[in-house]
Amino acid sequence: MSVSAEEDGLEVVKDGAVLRLTLARPQAGNAINNAVMSGLLAALDDASRSDELRVIALTARGRNFCTGVDLAEANAPGARSDGRPRAGHIQRRIGLGAHRLVRTFADLQLPVVVGVRGWAAGLGNTLALLSDYIVASETAQFWAPFVGRGFTPDSGSTYLLPRLIGLPRAKEMLLLARPVDAVRAERWGMVTELAPDAELEERVEQAVGEFARAATASVALAKALVHRNLDGDLSQALAQEALTEETSLRSADFKEGIASLREKRDPGYTGL
Repeated sequence: MSVSAEEDGLEVVKDGAVLRLTLARPQAGNAINNAVMSGLLAALDDASRSDELRVIALTARGRNFCTGVDLAEANAPGARSDGRPRAGHIQRRIGLGAHRLVRTFADLQLPVVVGVRGWAAGLGNTLALLSDYIVASETAQFWAPFVGRGFTPDSGSTYLLPRLIGLPRAKEMLLLARPVDAVRAERWGMVTELAPDAELEERVEQAVGEFARAATASVALAKALVHRNLDGDLSQALAQEALTEETSLRSADFKEGIASLREKRDPGYTGL
């Protein structure tokens, strides 16, 4: 069964075990305004509580994936008589908006497959690189433009990039604001696979289908382990692995995995 809704630049489709999120403001480079931010947060909150969903697909319409936060809306005049926003509005808004979205993405148990065409800049860059399976079109450009525009990086980019691509490359992206094209992104290990532009959607669907057929609970626990152990030591990692293994070994999918191995067939996981 497929259930869809579209308003204010975001298309949300629940298609069986798949939640499809499509950024739909191509005329604005799919920049994230307040409405799209709210829509993404609501959809992800719902997904985190769902027992039916097994994977999230994040894509975009038009030539670009996401050019970041909609700066025109973010810098609109405030309520004061002189048009200036209240003191502290940046810290307040970014905490309630972009930072909350980044934390939600990072904490999701469901795997996220993203298809990137054209620019993934600023917050768009972070959301793309936080995903679990990244398919980049040959037209893709990953960009942390902050310092190049005279302000400091945000959206978790100073945390994510050094861990993903190492300190020297992260400094090149963050301090010099140099875009990284699709070929370099693949060479640097930023993306999972590189696809011809015409095949982007097909490659995304292949990965989505693979996750939709996977042992969902074990995928979620493995993802949580990887994220949690980025900053822990080996002893902590081993303890967390033992704890999550205890959980996964009690799942129906584990029993199916063992049965399929014994019977020499492909497993038929149900996500339970």
